[in-house]
Amino acid sequence: MLKIVFVSFYNLNSGGGINEWLVEVGNRLSKRNDIDILTSTRGPEMLEARSRLNGPNLVEAPLLRGPRGSGFVGASVKLFSEADVTYGFVQDPSVWLYEATLASFCRTRFVAGWHNHLGTHTFYQKYPIYNGVWRQSSQRNSLFLKKQFSRQSSELVKQFRRIVASAAQRLTYGNHALNSGSLEALRAQETKRVVKVPYGIDSQAYRVSDKQERFTATFLGRLTYQKGIDLLPRLVSKLAGKAPDIRLQIAGYGELSGLVSNLANANPELEYVGPVSGQKKRRFLSGSHVYFSLSRGEAFMLTGLEAMASGTPVITFDIDGPREYVKDGYNGYLCGNLDDFAQRILSVWKMWKHGDESYWQICKNARLTAEAFDWSNIVPQLEKMLHYFADTMPPNHEHRCAEPSETLFRAQSHS
Repeated sequence: MLKIVFVSFYNLNSGGGINEWLVEVGNRLSKRNDIDILTSTRGPEMLEARSRLNGPNLVEAPLLRGPRGSGFVGASVKLFSEADVTYGFVQDPSVWLYEATLASFCRTRFVAGWHNHLGTHTFYQKYPIYNGVWRQSSQRNSLFLKKQFSRQSSELVKQFRRIVASAAQRLTYGNHALNSGSLEALRAQETKRVVKVPYGIDSQAYRVSDKQERFTATFLGRLTYQKGIDLLPRLVSKLAGKAPDIRLQIAGYGELSGLVSNLANANPELEYVGPVSGQKKRRFLSGSHVYFSLSRGEAFMLTGLEAMASGTPVITFDIDGPREYVKDGYNGYLCGNLDDFAQRILSVWKMWKHGDESYWQICKNARLTAEAFDWSNIVPQLEKMLHYFADTMPPNHEHRCAEPSETLFRAQSHS
């Protein structure tokens, strides 16, 4: 049995793939391990994740010490000191350095989880890389930076972030990559002890159901620049007049919600339904004919796998993350540009409209793919990875276990 501490900066109900991963993995690992989940109280209260925890011990601490107890630092010291291994999420270099330093002080091994997109395979190459740390900026923040800082100042900020990230990596014992692109990028920087284990899904929680009468292409997620929502008007324009019975259905929230709402008001073929979750989300995905994502970069893109579990094929750009499970022509399509993207939506529409059996075959293949990524296959790989990182033999011991082979940590897939 391992004593594992997962630490996340934002509260568990604040939404996002990291918190979903924490709940799903924490619940399953707690059956054979002692699991603590430490978060701050920061972030919005958007989703009900706390109520789904069943097994892990959840500790939520304010960043600053409160009148009735210790703050985030005090809670971190207490939990880290008792842990065999501590797992943190790489989002900001400063937070990463803080967590890795504290873990070193408490003599526990720190594992960096790379749950944000990383590497070179990102659409349009919009994000700079700082020694392994992606810094994502909204259009608004980018414009602000351009107005407020000279190029020299910007370079100083980049250099500072490189230094912080480099210091954090030196204190990090192991690295967890979710996709092959991140694995390659980390190894290219000579990062030690990198293991790939992909995201998983509870495939039994999703059901294949009848499709809607009108052909529907669906997106579900954050409405942001990184997710490619600014490309949506161009996609609508490319589809205009070519298939009048195609409906684009958008669900989610984010900084570009206004753009989507205005686009829906001006285009009857586009529907904006706002945020969806739970059973409504599952019905939304299973009733759609195809799921699409214009995202520029992903660590994995869980919504695509959720769509596949619902028997819905996926169309996305050819980027890391989706490339782990989208097999071109088998369960969806990987596209190189926006023209290709529009043509793939039209080709799937034609297959469905003409009653082509190949459409139903890719739907079946999508479901089979999701089953291969079921948590029952993924969690044992995660547990082996954590046992490997938590090995208590001295680092230079001659009998220290060898790094597990990549095949040990590769999810089975249907091809």
